[in-house]
Amino acid sequence: MADIASSELNLRELRILHALLHERSITRTAELLATTQPGISKVLRHLRAQFADPLFVRNGHAMQPTAKALEIADQVAHAARRRRQSARLG
Repeated sequence: MADIASSELNLRELRILHALLHERSITRTAELLATTQPGISKVLRHLRAQFADPLFVRNGHAMQPTAKALEIADQVAHAARRRRQSARLG
């Protein structure tokens, strides 16, 4: 999958990807979104398959975004905002 525009990510997937890009930690992302680490890992596995890219690689205790993750970061933030606004209105 080339980009966010052509994907069918749900709001949860967008929120998790957006948080991972910001937090760079599965633990902190899970805490931020009030969910579990295994839940975050499961979504990350799904996202990796959808984008055919690891998206993040472990660098010590941090998750380093890949070039692909950085490439789609702005799209992720924009799509997450749009989906949140739609959910509030709908």
